[in-house]
Amino acid sequence: VILWDMEVGFKYSSLCFVAGLLSALCGVGGSTIKGPILLQMGIHPTLSKATSQLMLLSTVSASAFQFYLEGAVPPEYAIQFFTIAILAALCGKFAIDVYVERYGGRQSTIVFLLAWYIVIAAVLMSIIGVVIILGQFRPTIDYQQLWFRSICDAIPPDYGALKLLTEL
Repeated sequence: VILWDMEVGFKYSSLCFVAGLLSALCGVGGSTIKGPILLQMGIHPTLSKATSQLMLLSTVSASAFQFYLEGAVPPEYAIQFFTIAILAALCGKFAIDVYVERYGGRQSTIVFLLAWYIVIAAVLMSIIGVVIILGQFRPTIDYQQLWFRSICDAIPPDYGALKLLTEL
């Protein structure tokens, strides 16, 4: 139970502001950063994870809709990715529920998975950022290399960052 007063309210408001700022700067969902804050507040792990996922859903939905309105995402890819994401989420939820019920019913499993998710996301974002920076030898950035294209398309020779990523 949290006893709210001005000091505690300012502390958590400040933490959420910094989490939002960092998530915007680093390209990581705010729920990834706010999940541990919710756990630190003493909120039950299941409720913390559900709240984090709701925050992530609103952020991702707004971003996806913006990309769709700009014409950056082909509708057929959007439908495929949406379907795959929903199925993967349902499978993951089912697997975690079965694991928690069969092996002791410990809610700490959710906390450990959240911690590993944060670590893996931080490492991958760092690696991709370094590769992109090292791959851009031209003074201007060609934003076409960030656009969607078919998996079967060859990578054009002047897209250094993508070429480095495929060689790793």
